[in-house]
Amino acid sequence: MMIPDDSVIWWLLGDLTAINTLNHGLVEICCLEKHIEVLRYLISLARPELPVWEKLLKFCTSELEEEAESAGQALYTLTCSEGGEVISPHWKNVYDCRGVKTLVDVR
Repeated sequence: MMIPDDSVIWWLLGDLTAINTLNHGLVEICCLEKHIEVLRYLISLARPELPVWEKLLKFCTSELEEEAESAGQALYTLTCSEGGEVISPHWKNVYDCRGVKTLVDVR
């Protein structure tokens, strides 16, 4: 999947912090629709107004099973080791966002 550069994304999508009537923003919708490559791209942007890891972890705590499960699947996919790494470098991001506590609380 080819993803355009940052300026094209902003032009196409406008406000990346917008939410719908279900209180879902771009990150949550990507989880529900299983758009992992878009989530990877958003993570790579490292935009402070779009804290992807925090939103993923918060979505894991949803009372709705579909939301929590889709967030968990996205987290799993994003934090799996790739290319022979012992541990995914993304775990540091999860840890920095108090993700370990969140995931322990969810179980």
